[in-house]
Order: sequence, then structure tokens, then C-alpha cells
Amino acid sequence: MIRTNSAGDIIWTKTRPNDYQSECYSVIKTTDDNLVLSGTSVSFDTDTDILIEKLDMNGNQLWEKIYGGENSETGQSIKEVTSGGYVLSGMASTQTSGWDMYVMQTNTIGDSLWSRRFGGSSDDRGWAIETLNDGSIAATGWVYSFGAGGGDVYLLKLSMKNITGINPGVNPIQSFELSQNYPNPFNPSTKIRFWIKNSDFVSLKVYNTLGQLVKTLVGEYRSPGNYEVEFEGNDLTGGAYFYQLKTGEFTETRIMMLTK
Repeated sequence: MIRTNSAGDIIWTKTRPNDYQSECYSVIKTTDDNLVLSGTSVSFDTDTDILIEKLDMNGNQLWEKIYGGENSETGQSIKEVTSGGYVLSGMASTQTSGWDMYVMQTNTIGDSLWSRRFGGSSDDRGWAIETLNDGSIAATGWVYSFGAGGGDVYLLKLSMKNITGINPGVNPIQSFELSQNYPNPFNPSTKIRFWIKNSDFVSLKVYNTLGQLVKTLVGEYRSPGNYEVEFEGNDLTGGAYFYQLKTGEFTETRIMMLTK
């Protein structure tokens, strides 16, 4: 992300500290003089998840939320709601028909209040969303369903008061996960990403093939969320190393290769 002054001069630039593959599609300034963005974050396989992130005006992260299901989802456009919170439009892939338009509303800290899919048997996508003066929302995109032929404009008007349906397919990720390091093999550094669903003491340690501790990367209490740490192997010999995440009753170990 880049912030400039009115003349286009750069004030600051920021990259996401805990995600090596993410894309931003929409940024808004909020009524509390902060920034909220929507986009995508790569999940632990090759699918994408919806990313919502709030920053202060200096680009420092205040919170982030990631919503993902079994397939890919994207957050294309986000707007602030006058009563508090945000509405987002994007798309969610299906097992058979490509994509559906996807609309969700969150509270002020990004927790989902409801979500809905819209579309038919073909490929339908949401690109933009706007709040209206009568308290409703309008979402736009394009549609190949409904026998229209080719791609056509898709326009929906929704009343936030009357929406009761909740799609279970896209929810906050509620599990502990330890991802494969990236890149792998690596030289001299690599990144390790992990998720925790509860506030707890988190330990992330690296061991050699003899089971000897090489380095402690994390050893502290962490709040729920996704994190990324960098491991430097400058002073190590090439070969296989194990990294292990422990928190509460969860333990997972993976292997990484240092090449020299």
C-alpha cells in the first residue's frame, strides 16, 4: 500500500508483514480516520480467502480478518455502513458453476454478521458495492446465468434489515494451522506462517535432524489470528530442519530444506 499527498508525493509505503501472497482490491477511509481494505489472501492450499484489514493513517495494522471456505473467495469492494461496520462484495467459487456473487456485512471489528451468495448455474461475479440513502445496499457485477447469453450486468439491491440467510460456506477460519515454509528449499531465509484460534502461549521452535534445538522463533502469548515469522539460516549448515508449533493441546511439525 502507498499513501501520497495531494501532489502524488509518497508519504509512506507498507507491505503486509504476515502474508507473502495477498492482493488488495479496495481501500476506504473510515469515519474514525483510519483505513479499511478488502482483497484476498492465499490460504494453506492454492485457494484464496477474503481479506479485510484495518490500518491507521500511518499504515499500522489495527486488526485483520480472513474468511475462507472449501474453495476460493475474493473481496472486491468494501464500504462503511452509517450504523457501524462494513459491507463487502466479491465472489465465491463453487464446485460446479464457476463463481457466485458474494455479499457480506460485518461489525466494526470485521466479524461477519451475515453473508449471502447470488447467482445461477453459470459464472456470476460481484465487483462493487455501495450504501444507499434509504439504508439499503447495491451490489454490481456481471452474470452468465439466467439464459441471458454472454456476460451481462448484474445489479442487486438488498435491505440489510431483512436479510436473515447465512451461508455456512465462508466463515472465519476456526482452527490451528501450521503452513509449509515459503520458499522451500531456501537460502538463506524463509517465512513460516501459522494460525491460532484461541489466546494462548505459543511456541514455534526449529530443530536439527538430531532433535537439538536450533532456534526459538516464538515463545509468548498470542491473540487469535494469523502470523508469519522469518527464519534465517545464515549460520547453519545445509540440510533438513524441523519446525514445530505448540499451543494448548495443538502440536504440528513440518520439515524444511536449507540449501548451501
